[in-house]
Amino acid sequence: MPDSVAAAEWFRKVAAQHHAGAQYQLGLQNEHGWGVEPDMAEAIRWYLEAAALDYANAQYTLGLIYAKGRGVEPDAATAAAWYRLATDQNFAEAGVQSRRPLFQRR
Repeated sequence: MPDSVAAAEWFRKVAAQHHAGAQYQLGLQNEHGWGVEPDMAEAIRWYLEAAALDYANAQYTLGLIYAKGRGVEPDAATAAAWYRLATDQNFAEAGVQSRRPLFQRR
């Protein structure tokens, strides 16, 4: 998809300027293979960059990643910590996820 490739280029430029939204978008693109080869390790790296800037969507997504073990070993404590950070920023779905037993999360 040419548009996804171009988007990835622009997001990289903006992400280099510490823009959390662009970093999160690069995480999504790498996770799903939108304009780039799918690379979960690279997706996690971008999500971590955005989460470090208090981007709630990235914190929530990292919670999902650790809860489900996508590209990492499943880790309920780490998932809960990421959900808690997102919940602290009023990201409602993170609060819902944090109350579900690990085996029920999808």
